[in-house]
Amino acid sequence: MDDKSKNNIKDNDERQSVDEELTFESLYNELFGNFVGYVKQVVDDKKIAEDIVQECFIIAYKKQNVLLASPNPRGWLFGVLKNTLRNDLRIRKAISRDLILVSYDGWLNNIPDEKAAEEDIDFLYNDLLQYEEYELLKKFAVDKVPQQELAEEKGISTAACKQKIYRAKIKLRKILEKCKKD
Repeated sequence: MDDKSKNNIKDNDERQSVDEELTFESLYNELFGNFVGYVKQVVDDKKIAEDIVQECFIIAYKKQNVLLASPNPRGWLFGVLKNTLRNDLRIRKAISRDLILVSYDGWLNNIPDEKAAEEDIDFLYNDLLQYEEYELLKKFAVDKVPQQELAEEKGISTAACKQKIYRAKIKLRKILEKCKKD
């Protein structure tokens, strides 16, 4: 056996003994920076890249048992990262496209008419609410502001910001459907 083969066997043995001691935290510490670098090449913004990688690790944290039982935990994590990145890009692109289709006036003029104005608090403050939602979606999808930064601007948690974006996106789709019918 030559020296190169002996070194490969030694490296594999060391990797295997290290892998037996793998924890979520060790994988996070090992891969976070590399993953951010990879995603940054695609999205060209470090904060957005960090948001996406953080989302990847949240998914992995929730599925730690699957991750750590995987024969290739790093590969499993990279697969989650690719899917998370793909989903983020798809969502931003869809919101941007939909915002272009609905004018700002169309957004503001979409007032619920199920209740009388006096009874409906949403109706009374609709312009403020809709402006906030519109601006949030615009900053997220068009201006590509990271969720963490949007959350800090609003003084809310990142999870709450993510939920607001989701709800605004649903509202945008309803407005688009209504515009198509008219």
